[in-house]
Amino acid sequence: RQANSFAFIPSGCEVFSESAVGGEYLTLSLAPRWLSEIDCKKPINQLLSVGSLQIARILRKQLMADSVVDSSLVEHLASDIVQELTMHKKPVKYVLGLKQMKILDEFIDTNIDQPLSVLHMAGVMHISAGHFSRVFKASTGVSPFDYVIQRRLAYARKCLRYPENDLSAIAFSSGFSSHAHMTMAFNKYLGLTPSELRA
Repeated sequence: RQANSFAFIPSGCEVFSESAVGGEYLTLSLAPRWLSEIDCKKPINQLLSVGSLQIARILRKQLMADSVVDSSLVEHLASDIVQELTMHKKPVKYVLGLKQMKILDEFIDTNIDQPLSVLHMAGVMHISAGHFSRVFKASTGVSPFDYVIQRRLAYARKCLRYPENDLSAIAFSSGFSSHAHMTMAFNKYLGLTPSELRA
């Protein structure tokens, strides 16, 4: 799966995921009443929905905080996904493919501890910054800034597994300007501080 996208898997098919670099997946089972609205014959893969992504992030916060999951949010997410699966949208003329995203991810990961601007990322793709921002959002459902923050958070979370790693050192090695900056990003995107997650 491309980052932030979703796929529809028909009932009876097994779901399996494996990645050398890690990642998070949200699996949502839809009740039969939802399925009757979806055309299961057409392939549905790599779909992007900004609304669904925002709801999924809120659910991730609730799951990570080990709090009670708001069932109305799950219902809203299911409704939003079904709506996306049944709408006929005009295809986007140009999006970043999996190969281009892999090149970009490698660039971000290699330079995770450095300031990363849209100009830097557009340069890797050999396109203008303005065009890159539009194409990137169409390809991933998020802005380049949000995407980089998510990659920084993923890297920091890996570093948190090792208790000998100091939180300030983790912040700098992940590309955050300070421990406080990292904590603010953790709170905003994950609903937990780095110390709470480590505990």
